[in-house]
Amino acid sequence: MDLVMGKYPIWIQGVAGLGFGTIAALLATQIINAKFFASVKEFFADIFGGLHLNILDIAYLSICAGIGEELFFRGALQPWLGIWLTALIFIAVHGYLNPRNWRMSVYGVAMVVVSAGLGYLYQFLGMFSAMVAHASFDFVLLYIFIRNESTGIQDSKTSTED
Repeated sequence: MDLVMGKYPIWIQGVAGLGFGTIAALLATQIINAKFFASVKEFFADIFGGLHLNILDIAYLSICAGIGEELFFRGALQPWLGIWLTALIFIAVHGYLNPRNWRMSVYGVAMVVVSAGLGYLYQFLGMFSAMVAHASFDFVLLYIFIRNESTGIQDSKTSTED
């Protein structure tokens, strides 16, 4: 139980995780909506566009990923590999470091920084903060993406790729 409860009260971890995850997701949204990353946005559209997820689906997926992936990557791997190598592996496993798609790899580098942030939350606050940050990151990013795709909202910067 100490693995999840961490060093700080649960409410501090929750607030820190929610803040970090939400801010990181909003920044990731800005990155994806930049014209340079149009192919990255298309990649995500191919994955999530046809799923027709509702808000409960998004919440469920986000919570499951936040709990499961953080227990494995932060709880099991990070003590052995350290924050940055774990972050690198986490993002590589998700396919965001792709030598055949350099735009995705540039996005992946930004996500390595976010993933390292999850590692630092775990190290300094506790596992619960990393879980909440991961879940809130996924929830905000998926919600914005699904909402924009289903309503046809397009950022004016996401015209055709060069």
